[in-house]
Amino acid sequence: MKYVLAWIKNNPISVVAIFLVIASLGMLVWMHTQGSSFVEQMADRSDEIKKIDGLKRTRVELPPAVPDAPPQTKILAVNTAAIDYLKDTYGKLDQEYRGIFEVAVLHNEYAHFPMVDQLFPNSESPALPYNARSAYRLAFEEMLGPYAENSLYPRLQAAPALDSDELGLLRSRLQNELLREMLPLAEEVDLDMLSEQDFRRLKQNMRKRYLQELIDQAENIFVYAQTQSSKNDYPFDLGRWSKRGERPSWSEMWEGQMDLWMQQDVARAIMLTNRVGQRNESVISAPVKRLLKIQVVPGYVGINSAGGIAMLGQQNRGSSSNNEGRMPAPFPDQAANVGSADAKLLEDFSGAPTGRRSNALYDVRHLWLTIHIDSRRTALFFENLAKVNFMSVLHVDMKDLDEYELLREGYVYGADDVVEMKLLVESLWLRDWTAKYMPDEIKQNLGFVMNQK
Repeated sequence: MKYVLAWIKNNPISVVAIFLVIASLGMLVWMHTQGSSFVEQMADRSDEIKKIDGLKRTRVELPPAVPDAPPQTKILAVNTAAIDYLKDTYGKLDQEYRGIFEVAVLHNEYAHFPMVDQLFPNSESPALPYNARSAYRLAFEEMLGPYAENSLYPRLQAAPALDSDELGLLRSRLQNELLREMLPLAEEVDLDMLSEQDFRRLKQNMRKRYLQELIDQAENIFVYAQTQSSKNDYPFDLGRWSKRGERPSWSEMWEGQMDLWMQQDVARAIMLTNRVGQRNESVISAPVKRLLKIQVVPGYVGINSAGGIAMLGQQNRGSSSNNEGRMPAPFPDQAANVGSADAKLLEDFSGAPTGRRSNALYDVRHLWLTIHIDSRRTALFFENLAKVNFMSVLHVDMKDLDEYELLREGYVYGADDVVEMKLLVESLWLRDWTAKYMPDEIKQNLGFVMNQK
């Protein structure tokens, strides 16, 4: 040890050099350690800055202001204020949705009453099904009857044109009346008693009075339609269950109820379009001149029917019809894909150009409608179909008519250019209210979760 001390005393410069080297190495080690820690701190700080920057410029999507438009995209800073803003926005949208849906349900349910009170979904009374048959047929009769302001059902104040026998009797009556006027002193009158000039005058007066008789009849009605259900040209589609003597099933009565509601909606649209019940209005001035036929497409589109478009395709291919002239085209999956009422509705354009098919929110039904209508005012009728109850026109077949030939058949259409239109009409039925009436068998066929209301 004394040799080390002696060496340090004799070599002070070397000792200082060694100390400086050791100190420098320590400093280098310390600086490297601190540098690594600093780099890590800077990296962490950079990540935090990026997170903060990202929160300041977060892209969020809001539902569109206009239905069917793309979602709205906004850049927001995520903070308490932004979170509260989003909660408030979505809360308001949810309230608006619920309010709109409630209005839609009330509109969809409006004026749709069961044909017999307490009939649906099931009744213990053995008499109600038979009462339903009578009420069902009476409802159709009332729809063609005289306008009544407080009626539960639409009233069209309809009448058929005079048939060929009635027109012949009318011509005979008018001819006899005119002959009596021209030959007041004759005990018996005959055409041979007239001069050529009087004969021409008779024919001229005959045309005037004949036309006036037809006009007088037309001024007292608002649409031409056959009012006797026993006639082949009766316009409404009556279910077979209402004509048989045995007790109808619950499914038959429910389908009859739906058929009645759909046809009532069409009648109400005609009533609005023709301004039925308004003074100085009649079939002569009305857009819809004649109701020829309503044909309900059986089944629920997308569940057990492919709808009217499929029927049209089958007819074009020459397929034979069945079921009273109606051709159901069932989907093989039945109710397997109706989904949830809260799920996004899938579009399926195989059944209709609207892309709608029955689902857990609503059922889709189709019907065919054939009318004579003023060609210039078809848009008004289409608008009233939509206004009455979410009805859309999916397909139109149209052909021109000879108004003079129709006049000879007893139809007074006025000066309008009238066409015959065959329309495929789609209607929607919200399950939020129809479910309370549906028999269990119908619910099962439609894929209902049986504990839902």
